[in-house]
Amino acid sequence: MNRQGYVVSVIGRSLTKQEDLKAKTSTPERIHNLRVDYKEQYLLEAEPANCSKRSIYLGFVIEGDESRRLTNEEISGGVIRSIDADTEESISGVFHPYEAQSKQ
Repeated sequence: MNRQGYVVSVIGRSLTKQEDLKAKTSTPERIHNLRVDYKEQYLLEAEPANCSKRSIYLGFVIEGDESRRLTNEEISGGVIRSIDADTEESISGVFHPYEAQSKQ
């Protein structure tokens, strides 16, 4: 998304990982790091001014008789599709059957 000209806000717990992400781009000024502990739900629910909020629910992928977590590419692809379609909520992967989800 950064390469496409978007200003991107990244929510995460690890400042080191966020700084590593900025170091990998030629336009780090368009990445805003928001360090939040996911246990502090109220901080995640607060909407910053001039910001569009999207909720992308991450499921899993079933391949044959096994399941796996989504890859980074599948996650980012789902986010981009949600933004392009201008949907407030979307799903990447599947949630059913829940029993098929990998426990890894």
